[in-house]
Amino acid sequence: MNERALREEINEKRKELTEENRKVYEDMLAYLRLSYNKSERETEEILLELLNHLLEAQKAGKSAEEIFGPDPKRLAKQIVGELPALIPSKWLRMIAMGAAYFFAVGALLSGGFDLVMYLLGKGSWIQEVHVGSVVAKSVVSLMIGFGFALLTLHYMRWSCFRDVRKAEEMLITGLFAIVPTGAFMAVIYLIPPIGPVLTVPLYVSLIIGAGLFMLGYKLQKAL
Repeated sequence: MNERALREEINEKRKELTEENRKVYEDMLAYLRLSYNKSERETEEILLELLNHLLEAQKAGKSAEEIFGPDPKRLAKQIVGELPALIPSKWLRMIAMGAAYFFAVGALLSGGFDLVMYLLGKGSWIQEVHVGSVVAKSVVSLMIGFGFALLTLHYMRWSCFRDVRKAEEMLITGLFAIVPTGAFMAVIYLIPPIGPVLTVPLYVSLIIGAGLFMLGYKLQKAL
């Protein structure tokens, strides 16, 4: 079975778990899947094997703690350590896909904003673009984006097998929303106009954004 078929089988079978067993298993599932540098197929096969084992034990009246032990996170770490690494070419495609989607969203939002301003009579159909500024902002923004994406993944893994209080969760969620937004705004306003100037029609950003989105989609389908 491929990864999609494995995930579908897992999603159907875990409905049979009791609430207590489901909580433990879903923490195990999240921890393993968030190990982004591991083989996806091997990860899903192990998750299905663990689920089948837990379902059999559940029929015998056993709990997840009896199967996975009192410290399931330790077991999850051991499993992750034994999983084969993701194929380098697939890892590179994932990075390229993320970059394509990232720049696509930026170009579409920028182009959409400029279009709205033009329709309101507060913008120009011809845009002046400083090439150096665009390159600098793109590189720094991409570094910030990937940095916060990795930080989010690490936080999500850290929160597995923990009972995070609602107030703490709301605070952390707020920080993850405010800090990157502030960082991106700083990049936009603090990097000065540098490099040669190009004059392009307003719709160019929308075309570039659409093209990058299609590229990201193709890379995603190829994974």
